[in-house]
Amino acid sequence: MCFKFGADDNDEHDNSCRDDTELVQAQGFQRFSNLFARLAEHLKGVFSSRFIWLGMAICVIEIILWLLILAIAPLNVAYPIMSLDFCFVLLAGRFIFGENVSMRRWIGALFITIGVVLVGTSGL
Repeated sequence: MCFKFGADDNDEHDNSCRDDTELVQAQGFQRFSNLFARLAEHLKGVFSSRFIWLGMAICVIEIILWLLILAIAPLNVAYPIMSLDFCFVLLAGRFIFGENVSMRRWIGALFITIGVVLVGTSGL
């Protein structure tokens, strides 16, 4: 590595500094370009997955439905509806991905649904 040697203008030290600096910059650029290439390859793999696109589509649908719900119901009634996401994820995990779901979780989802119904019907 090169360090500043006071205020002298020795060409030998200046050339050594430039060479070291250029070497460090070249190595840094090489590492950055390798990292960027790996990141680009990873993102290409991520965005070629149909599940990623399905997830993004579901998010867009959820946003549209949420805006529609907010347009017709007060916030204190509409907000508890968001807790149904747990139930939808539970159903998707079981029936789309084939995950095992315990009876305790099914009962919990039932209580969430009952709570949303009770809150929803009492606020209208």
